[in-house]
Amino acid sequence: MSYTRPHDALVLQTHDVGEADRFCILFTKEAGRKAARAKGVRKLGSTMGGLLLPLRRVKVELRDHGDASLITSVTDADGSARPSLPFRPFARIAEGIEVLLRLTEDGEPMPRVFDLLLELRDACVAEMPEPIIPFQLRLLHLLGLLPMNIDDRRFAHLSGSSQIFLHSCVSGHALPVLCGLPADRKELRSFCTLLLHDHLSTPLRAGRVAEEMMR
Repeated sequence: MSYTRPHDALVLQTHDVGEADRFCILFTKEAGRKAARAKGVRKLGSTMGGLLLPLRRVKVELRDHGDASLITSVTDADGSARPSLPFRPFARIAEGIEVLLRLTEDGEPMPRVFDLLLELRDACVAEMPEPIIPFQLRLLHLLGLLPMNIDDRRFAHLSGSSQIFLHSCVSGHALPVLCGLPADRKELRSFCTLLLHDHLSTPLRAGRVAEEMMR
């Protein structure tokens, strides 16, 4: 039996398949990460193809049948067409998306992570300084992977200012606020790299690619 339900979603990735279909990786407020296919959206006259693009926030109707999902309708949830992003903010968002996809599974409702992802997108669009570090720290906290105990050597080895910044990241401050707080970015980036290494089987790629292309 199939079911159709509305979802508030951010399009993370898209892949054109077949003659006119598009396969989308979505992160939804109601069901977390979802993979779904949109049929015929690349045909001339399709009203959905222009909305099912990376980093667009949309309202979608998903028809679930077993492990497969089909997008049956799409409406814009951003309120206006989003401008094309320069490479730097796009690369930063891609870095955050890679971490998110590597640490989550399909079908896990995580509304606070959804809100954090929207904050990351908007912070990168506004080209705020270093949004990835507080995003990663907040994400690790929401997933229960952030050590905040002085008995943990990884946390204990941080400087006092970095420990204070970690506490700010878990206290509920919005990402734009965290971007403006003083912090030892180099130390915190190394800390994030260490934590992610503990939880991922292979290294992240998006950050390295972005750094190389921005040199």
